[in-house]
Amino acid sequence: MEILDLYAYYCHCIDSGDGNKWAECFTPDGSLALPHRNQVHRGAGALRVVGDAFPDRTGGMGRHITVNLTLSEDAEGARGRAYLILLQGGWGPSPPIVEMTGRYEDRLVRWSGRWLFASRVLTADARMSGGNDKS
Repeated sequence: MEILDLYAYYCHCIDSGDGNKWAECFTPDGSLALPHRNQVHRGAGALRVVGDAFPDRTGGMGRHITVNLTLSEDAEGARGRAYLILLQGGWGPSPPIVEMTGRYEDRLVRWSGRWLFASRVLTADARMSGGNDKS
């Protein structure tokens, strides 16, 4: 249950732009890799900047949704995998839109009595050219 709470708390913290609390979801030397942007954010300071900036990028309407979480134990703690759906909110004549989908590959460890992310890799899904070809 603690790990499930971590996954949800992570989403709430970044979506609200609380970079401090979002960075605290990681170990002090934790990292978030975004291969689709050729970026790796490592350590509390770098992660805090990402968390603080997220609402500005989405107009305060970005929503991280993680689904289909699988967990397995390993010698260091646990491994997690989940799908990401990133929505830009809205309603009525401006319904929400899917900004991206992807998958997380996570390494989790117990740190000071809590489960935290030691590393996360977010791989964005990419459309193949000719994806609408029904032949």
